[in-house]
Amino acid sequence: LDAIADEVAERFGVTRLAIVHRTGEVPLGAASIAVVAVAAHRAAAFEAVPGYPHRRLLIRTDPYGLGVLSRWPTDRLAVRDLAGDGLPSLVGSLQVGGQTLMLAVVHTHWPLLPGLMSRRDLAVSRLAQQIRQHPSPWIAGGDFNLTPYSPVFRVLLEESGLQETRSRGAWAPSWLADFWPLAMRID
Repeated sequence: LDAIADEVAERFGVTRLAIVHRTGEVPLGAASIAVVAVAAHRAAAFEAVPGYPHRRLLIRTDPYGLGVLSRWPTDRLAVRDLAGDGLPSLVGSLQVGGQTLMLAVVHTHWPLLPGLMSRRDLAVSRLAQQIRQHPSPWIAGGDFNLTPYSPVFRVLLEESGLQETRSRGAWAPSWLADFWPLAMRID
């Protein structure tokens, strides 16, 4: 993963990058990439990534763009506004080896003000409800603006049946990772 991050930084001038690897059994060739914070100036870099013929990019001028690069068709991914606040999520299914895999890619509000925090919490709650209503295997990812220690994150796991894939024992900051006094596991 370090080699991939180094190449992305060198080729596309990316200065901040977080890569999280899925754990558990992964079938050969079973990779899809969810991208958060897709903006027009980054779109060309995403289009240049080889090996992923199916793409769904929601390019925005704010930091809430999303994208999925996949080896499987993404035409069943729909734009959803989970909290009714104008922020898009991509939710739908991929057909992988004859099996339906549900996918949700989200970017919720920063919880800097009570109203924004309420919208974030509503989006997370509605995602949990949607996952519970569709009993297929799910992958949910993106920028939830939550730490794994947040009660909202715990409720997401409990209500949806999802499992956290990152090791709880490892310290792997994803926000301000290069400035250790403020580094934290979030997103």
